[in-house]
Amino acid sequence: WDQASITVYDFDSMTENDIIGMVTFPMAPMEETTVDLLDAGRKVYGPGGQVSTLTMSVEYCKLPAGSRLTSFWKVKVIKAANLKACDRLQGRPASDPFAVLKVVSSDKRQSFRQQTSVIINNLFPEWNETLTVPVAASPRYVEEALIDAADLVGPEASKNICAERIGPLLPAEEASHEEIDHALGGFRSRLDWASTGHACATPSSADAEEGRRRVSV
Repeated sequence: WDQASITVYDFDSMTENDIIGMVTFPMAPMEETTVDLLDAGRKVYGPGGQVSTLTMSVEYCKLPAGSRLTSFWKVKVIKAANLKACDRLQGRPASDPFAVLKVVSSDKRQSFRQQTSVIINNLFPEWNETLTVPVAASPRYVEEALIDAADLVGPEASKNICAERIGPLLPAEEASHEEIDHALGGFRSRLDWASTGHACATPSSADAEEGRRRVSV
């Protein structure tokens, strides 16, 4: 993962959510920091004329060697202040804010999205919510993931397992569609076998060797 953004919206059940403001930042560790919210590159101001801000932190967490996830990011959305009022409740300025985290890979082909809860009628919301972004260790672990999937899922296996679902969990430099498609191709026979109800069956040694060869390419 390369770049990230947090966008604060005003929730609206009847119309499209209004953008209050956003911040962009590189995906790197960051101590608790308060930053100005921007809209179209300009600072956002609340009803009192003060700049709207977001307080957040970013932490990188490594996992033990051999895990299918090599690490994960913890983005803590702590609070916002002086938010712009997008609604009027009984004649008073109001917003129902929530925050959306979006991270994008360096080649811009993969993205990952999570959001906080909605806090009703509050221009100074405190979420204190941690959003996690996983990073897979390597495409070679797609092999083990597919083995697990083929053993566990039913007739929909071959439909539901695809590059678009696996790609966002892999590091950008190792997540080309070609690499993932090769890994998938080596285990199509297993997925097809699982879809017939033979969940515990294994592919032939030649199929397995072909899968390993393709993943390691």
